[in-house]
Amino acid sequence: MVPWRTHLSARGFTWQRLAPILFLSTKGASSTYHSDNSHGLVWQVHGTKAFHSYLDPDKHLSANAAVLGETTGEEPPEHDEVDRRSVTMRPGEQLWSHALTPRWDTTETSLAMSVTLAHGGLCHQGRFSERELALRAYWDENPAEAWTHDLHNVRY
Repeated sequence: MVPWRTHLSARGFTWQRLAPILFLSTKGASSTYHSDNSHGLVWQVHGTKAFHSYLDPDKHLSANAAVLGETTGEEPPEHDEVDRRSVTMRPGEQLWSHALTPRWDTTETSLAMSVTLAHGGLCHQGRFSERELALRAYWDENPAEAWTHDLHNVRY
């Protein structure tokens, strides 16, 4: 993590939390339809996974709705496939996942492993992304929820 944190710092980024998360899945496995409170750099290590979202995420879920957890569900809502953006990741490939963006993942091979570097409170040269600002505004208005927000849907 030290080389990555050094790389980010040298380019004007700051953050409040930064942690690696390991994901293992088997063929046919699918995540729930969700959005994350952190930005993630996903690195596919083994096998193949597909990450699905939308060409225009705001058309399907506003940042404020994402903050409230309105993405959580077993399956994505009905949508026109032309609105979908799917990226198939093979070993060695990387993908950036923006905070509060609705998405779901599917495993395409018998075993898949990926590592996500989750970046919370990510800021570039003093500026937060629009979706990060929505999360921070909600926490400012609801300070007691700032560190329990991820527990809203503990089943997922």
